[in-house]
Amino acid sequence: MKNYYEILGVRREATTEEIKRAYRNLVKKFHPDANQDLNEAKELFQEISEAYKVLSDEESRKQYDSWGHTAYQKYAGHAGWQTGYESSEYSTENGHCGACQGKRDEKENEPPPQSVRVAVSMSYQEVLTGAVKSVEIVLRDPCHSCGGQSTALGKCQVCHGKGYVERKRWVKVRIPSRTYDKCFYPLEDVICEGEEKIPQNNMVVIVLLNDQKEFERKNYHLYSVQQVSYMVMALGGEIEIPTIEGVVKYFLDPGTRNGARIRLAGMGLWMPPKIGNRGDQYVTLQVEVPKKLNSRQKAALEAFWDTMKEDTTSHE
Repeated sequence: MKNYYEILGVRREATTEEIKRAYRNLVKKFHPDANQDLNEAKELFQEISEAYKVLSDEESRKQYDSWGHTAYQKYAGHAGWQTGYESSEYSTENGHCGACQGKRDEKENEPPPQSVRVAVSMSYQEVLTGAVKSVEIVLRDPCHSCGGQSTALGKCQVCHGKGYVERKRWVKVRIPSRTYDKCFYPLEDVICEGEEKIPQNNMVVIVLLNDQKEFERKNYHLYSVQQVSYMVMALGGEIEIPTIEGVVKYFLDPGTRNGARIRLAGMGLWMPPKIGNRGDQYVTLQVEVPKKLNSRQKAALEAFWDTMKEDTTSHE
């Protein structure tokens, strides 16, 4: 089965302009009005138009790249596309013609009710980069004793009348980058190459996030606490803040108050594509009080305190 990039003949890294150019060239070549075999041309033209509609839209393209071809076609609501064409003319401004007019339904928020759900746990870092994980699945094999058929003599002693026996198996799956909590993928789309084929096609892998003690998670935003020395809070300076992508540097203004909160935009978790891009990280700054002072440090701090008292007295 060709994916949308292959249908248009472009790379996955293709720019929007390259996708538009490829679509226009294919429209000229395969438009039904220019082909004698009308039925075949209409089918090819519809595939080209559908691929362009998805890949030319930034949001739907991100969703398509995240889910994969099979999952996107199943769950993104493309069953309502029109199959005919209305005109031999197409707009050179947006690349659309009558054959690509259609409506998309909203993505389902939950896997299909009949699906068998398998959970995979991922860290905050893994959902950014993607990861290969092992999951345990339960397969239903036809009972070898009764052949999966009920008998008139009573229940099968092996399967107890169910017609199948359960068999557990571990498989490796490759969860793509830019995934998020409760995101789901058909197992057939993410199972690693080389794994034995799964006979059941109703299995769905659901991503669950493991909370990390360094961060508090609220939806797609992360919250953390950063200890900062009093001198940096008072005089200003550069601090290092841990994030799920590593340490970032941030410059504090002089006179930053204790308990101040700073926002690191786009340093949170991925959101579902229809909601947005990434959440933020909010960092609460707390003055770090040293537990032990040597005699020199203590004397310097007392001298500083005396100057502060003098300044207060002078203003009375």
